[in-house]
Amino acid sequence: MKRCFSKTATVLLTLSFMLIILGMFKIPRAWAAGEQWTSIDGNTADGLNTTGTTLEDFHGPSAISYNGDRYMAWTEYTDASPNSQKLRVKKYSSGSWSDASGVLNDDPSGTYYGNAREPALVVFDGELYIIWQEYTTFNSYDSSLIHVKKYSGGTTWISLDDTKSYDSAYHIITCDKSAKPCLNDIYADAKDPVLFVNNGVLYAAWVELNGKYNVRVVKYNGSDTSDDSYWTLVDGNSVCGINIDQDSNHNDSAYTPSLASYNNQLFAAWVETIIQANNHNCG
Repeated sequence: MKRCFSKTATVLLTLSFMLIILGMFKIPRAWAAGEQWTSIDGNTADGLNTTGTTLEDFHGPSAISYNGDRYMAWTEYTDASPNSQKLRVKKYSSGSWSDASGVLNDDPSGTYYGNAREPALVVFDGELYIIWQEYTTFNSYDSSLIHVKKYSGGTTWISLDDTKSYDSAYHIITCDKSAKPCLNDIYADAKDPVLFVNNGVLYAAWVELNGKYNVRVVKYNGSDTSDDSYWTLVDGNSVCGINIDQDSNHNDSAYTPSLASYNNQLFAAWVETIIQANNHNCG
């Protein structure tokens, strides 16, 4: 039986409870200790924030254990020039926090505006990775780009952004990523990034504006020494990604993708608005 939906359609998985559990792991200021919570941020008004000014705007905490230590990533706004949302990572070891990133933004100087949001940490094959979105102005075009880096110790991170453009079936415009590396089309606004490990492979997903927001999924090629392409598309390389509605002329956008694993198979869930005109035939 065919059905049409005029309201928001949500893709549900039997494993959705796994995503909820994973989301609960993002803990901004304390770590679980038995059945109680113990503050490990110094219990100060500024918490772990770096700038210590009243204009801080704290977003997107992500916490994870790696090599016996605990890491926290977040973004904070500062009025110091250039005033933008800075991406920070700190490490908790032996009872104290230390800087593990400096300013991790792709554009730390703010030359291209450089507002970072939605960081997420994941451990893959014994290494620590981070993904985030960053607003930028490039060639007079405002967009939000997806970036990935791998931790190399101290405050050093290795960029895993592609410099190789995908083919024209994926992009509206063939872009020169060597000028501004990222995972998505540099002229297509992207957001809601996630990293996930399934069956020994690292995947990244996000939504990207191509007439409407579409879910894109790529897999990591497993090496940080590739000359220009660290990632491979696994979403069919269609204009609409893995959206339910594959008609690029419809304004049916997707949001907040999540990834999960079951029996070594990768599953995706997201919210997708289905806009139906009275005379639209879903058949």
